[in-house]
Amino acid sequence: MESAIDESSQVFANPDGTFTREMSAAPVRARKDDGSWAPIDTILVRKADGSVRAKNTTADIAFSGGGTEAALVTLTDEGQELRLGWPTALPEPRLDGDTATYGRILPDVDLRVTAQSSGYTSVLVVKTAEAAWNPALAKIRMTVSGGGLDIVPTADGGFVARDGDGSPVFESPAGRMWDPAGDTPANGSASACVATQLVRTAAAGAAQAEGPGDGDAAAELPLKVTGTKTIGNINRKMAHPKTSGAERDLLVADLGRASRMLDFSEQFVPRG
Repeated sequence: MESAIDESSQVFANPDGTFTREMSAAPVRARKDDGSWAPIDTILVRKADGSVRAKNTTADIAFSGGGTEAALVTLTDEGQELRLGWPTALPEPRLDGDTATYGRILPDVDLRVTAQSSGYTSVLVVKTAEAAWNPALAKIRMTVSGGGLDIVPTADGGFVARDGDGSPVFESPAGRMWDPAGDTPANGSASACVATQLVRTAAAGAAQAEGPGDGDAAAELPLKVTGTKTIGNINRKMAHPKTSGAERDLLVADLGRASRMLDFSEQFVPRG
């Protein structure tokens, strides 16, 4: 029954005339470009425009193919778009299934992003104690923008992006930082990891971001949302009596595009 199918459930007609609904805790299918349903497929592929995209997910996920022009990640869901930019040029990523790794964004530091059914996770892999002392790791500032979306912090240390009606569209919990001393990874050790996650709000049962294992020292990593001064300036200009109607229209557009910033606070950067 095509009309009784959605991202996480479907209804079957039984021979005796009854119906059975099969439900999943998380999305298991998504609509393709032609409107048909297909299983979730988070495998990453390179596109002609240079971006890296997941094959079939409930929210369209695009990662940067490297360089400075494209955002690190762009999430699109039902016409709403959220873009997160990295502060420096990115190398071309190495793809492995659902994960893209940007190697050596800083000395002995890799950035790893992983596509999920309704969003993505990112992990900063700090490979040595010396790398953890790099001043560039003291505070990493990412641009966050979305036309028509208001990006605000949440009480738990994350942030939420709301549309013009105030409805949440995308959300991120607080990040996490941990020392993987209790792990024995096959591809070598890491001195520390910092992980964040972003998903569309409608996603129930979304997979959790990569996190600490048994024996790992861990800490919450609240994200700071700044940039209110820019929005305050726009509001003041809009309220000024000498601002014309045409200027106000332009300011309204600027307000909708106003970017916020995410700070990874220096007090949570590993220094061991």
